[in-house]
Amino acid sequence: MIPDKEGKKPAVITVFYEPETAAGIGGKPYRDFALQLAKRGFITLSLGTSETTKNKTYSIYYPNIADASMQPLSALAFAAANAWEALAKVDNVDSTKIGIVGHSYGGKWAMFASCLYDKFACSAWVDPGIVFDETCKQPKSSREILDFAGVSYHSKNMSRYISQLIDAGYLYYTIPENTSHRSQKYFTIENHLPKE
Repeated sequence: MIPDKEGKKPAVITVFYEPETAAGIGGKPYRDFALQLAKRGFITLSLGTSETTKNKTYSIYYPNIADASMQPLSALAFAAANAWEALAKVDNVDSTKIGIVGHSYGGKWAMFASCLYDKFACSAWVDPGIVFDETCKQPKSSREILDFAGVSYHSKNMSRYISQLIDAGYLYYTIPENTSHRSQKYFTIENHLPKE
């Protein structure tokens, strides 16, 4: 979105599950960051992954989900860095004033992008959902653990991360008699952690 003003302008890349929400398309109130920033004089570029939102994998996998060779949040950061480079080439963008903002999943995306690509002038992460008791003293679901790790909720990631932590003695089942129970959660007991 390009505001109707003359001269160089600051720009913001907005990231979310899919690009329409931040652009104000789809009727989700209070998440239309790109539209609101454009109304205030910023050039905005809204990014999202419509296909992965539709199939509920919620990320970019390179080369594909089964053979991912790059962490999904790193792939998203790479996509945002490419968006920065494209936006910097727009005639009326002040390339010294390009930022990134994201909410929820987009908050994680904006955080990784701004930390891994130092050309962003600023960033704002809105409720990225990463506050976590890292020792799992309070039981956590597999989805919570995988979200914290920055990977998608996918069966391959369950075996790659959670099963290995259980096998290594770092995590325990809340329902050990039925390990596939739908209410299964995982926890640690600090004095039962393996010795280093």
